[in-house]
Amino acid sequence: MRLKNIIKGFTLVELTVIIVIIGVLAAFAVPRYRDAAERVKAREAFNYLASVRASQERFHARQNTYTG
Repeated sequence: MRLKNIIKGFTLVELTVIIVIIGVLAAFAVPRYRDAAERVKAREAFNYLASVRASQERFHARQNTYTG
C-alpha cells in the first residue's frame, strides 16, 4: 500500500481568477458608493438650507423684516 502525498491548496490560475473577479466587482461597486455618498451630502445640504429658510421665515414673521 502506497501513501500519496496530497498537496492541498490553490493554483496560481485559480488565485488570479479570484483577483480578477474581485477587481471587476470593485470596479462596479466603487462608483456606485461614491454616487450614493454624493446624494447623501446633497440631501444633507438641502435639509440644512431648508432649516435656515424656516428660521428666516420665523424671524420675518416676528420682526416684519429679513435683516437684523
